[in-house]
Amino acid sequence: MSLICSIVVTFYGWNTAVAQEKITDWDSLDNYAPVLIQYDTLEGEFLYENLVAAYIEGDAVGKERSFVIMEENNEDLYKHGIITYFTSDFWYDKMKNKNDTMHYNPASVFKMLEDMQDRAVKNGTFWEPTDIHPFCGAYYKLYRMKIEVLYLGLVKQKIPLFMNCKEAKKYLHKNNGKNYQECSIPTYLITHVFEWGEI
Repeated sequence: MSLICSIVVTFYGWNTAVAQEKITDWDSLDNYAPVLIQYDTLEGEFLYENLVAAYIEGDAVGKERSFVIMEENNEDLYKHGIITYFTSDFWYDKMKNKNDTMHYNPASVFKMLEDMQDRAVKNGTFWEPTDIHPFCGAYYKLYRMKIEVLYLGLVKQKIPLFMNCKEAKKYLHKNNGKNYQECSIPTYLITHVFEWGEI
């Protein structure tokens, strides 16, 4: 299986060639605002990273879970990038203070996340393995959503290895024992949730 880092990603007509665009680090997103403001409204099926072992460091979570667009082919799962969210009004406001042309509705985002979490806790699937398990140590939930997103640009971040556990076990030695790959991929911030539902 190939790793995503070597491909050029196109997202809804925005060609994001890695060599031509500034790359931001995932850990600096809380202190970042895009220079060019590009919004889009997306509607369809999305996978939520319910449990991704690559994001866990010891007993701490090193990266928030995000959404990816549902694809039939597992190897294409991250080809459009990652759709993420801030977990606090503060981060949305901080970004807007850097560029006041931005708009957002975090109340709709937080309401969705709260309802998702409540449902997951009740069903016993919060941070637990699920039936959607395309890669070793990576479990997803399927949602239908209509959302508005803001393009943040290329962001260097951890994503799962696109391998089954047998392949990953062989590859870990070559990958210095890391169960993830670090890639610069298109990243989008959810700014408004119009509709959502778990499938």
